[in-house]
Amino acid sequence: MQESEFPILIKSQAHRNEFSTMLLGILLGCVCIFTAFFLWHQYKIHIMIFSIISVLIICISIFKYFEPKFCLGLTDEKLFYYHKQGQWSINWNNVLLIHQPKMSNNVENKNIGFIGIKLRSYDCETNNITPRLANHLLHEQKPLLILGYHSNNIEVEQTQINFSPFKTSNGQNITGPIAAWLHQMKILRKLYGFDLYIPINSFTPSSEQMIKLLKQNQQKNTSYN
Repeated sequence: MQESEFPILIKSQAHRNEFSTMLLGILLGCVCIFTAFFLWHQYKIHIMIFSIISVLIICISIFKYFEPKFCLGLTDEKLFYYHKQGQWSINWNNVLLIHQPKMSNNVENKNIGFIGIKLRSYDCETNNITPRLANHLLHEQKPLLILGYHSNNIEVEQTQINFSPFKTSNGQNITGPIAAWLHQMKILRKLYGFDLYIPINSFTPSSEQMIKLLKQNQQKNTSYN
């Protein structure tokens, strides 16, 4: 991946093939309509089945269209993560480590399908996520908690959502879904060593390329400061 001027925008995997998917659905629908005029009685069931498939394909392409065009944005000061439920952002100077987390099953260490980001502090990041996205991440990342439980690394109670207030080190009390998200971040840090998790299926480059790019921008900011 070549070096670029800021901001760097990473395309979302969700937008991949959206127009070709729409075209396929429309063409299949047109074939069904044309066939129905001449062969309805002979192939009625088949036409109905393929008509339903064409509608489903068109619906999928519509959902793709309304997904965020970009999943990540990199500026000289911050990293932004874009999701259909909202976004979060972090300052580069608050990033301690970027890597692909691993899960140990007492036999071998296996990569999980995320890029992990370890933070220096939670204090300056608590207001940089939308409550809607925080609530969504509680459920999206639940499989990571279940995996940790099945590996005997946490208790079953720690897989449950904790809506109690979260108190930061500077004395700020956070409530609601953001507080629950912060509690979950602490458990995920215990399990995998990272606080924030970016799904590797959300972007088009490989995970190795993305980790390299993120580290380069982190190091640039560290060197600059």
